[in-house]
Amino acid sequence: MRILADEDFRGPILNALRTVLAESRLEFDIVRVQDIGLLGASDPTVLDHAARDGRVVVSCDILTMPPYAFDRIGKGMPMPGLIVVKPERRRTPRLAAEDLVVELLERVERVGSWENQVAVI
Repeated sequence: MRILADEDFRGPILNALRTVLAESRLEFDIVRVQDIGLLGASDPTVLDHAARDGRVVVSCDILTMPPYAFDRIGKGMPMPGLIVVKPERRRTPRLAAEDLVVELLERVERVGSWENQVAVI
């Protein structure tokens, strides 16, 4: 699975996610917006890049990212998926990362893909 970590998804939670994924031995490819020249980019730009690159976006931006994702879905634009981690979940990065991986895998099992899916955990 290909993942794009939004600008605000960093530090302890990103490190915990990388650790959990490495321990699970699942194949995940994570890039950060900072690493691909999108630092400071708008949410629509991040979502557009994720759609072009086939990456599920992980974010901590609960206020603006979901509405833009739903807007893309409503307009019939490609939207490979979005998972937003709630602020209170960030206090325990390891647990949040584990829950994120479970959500990633269970959603694929239930619906077949993350296409047009938005989750807040």
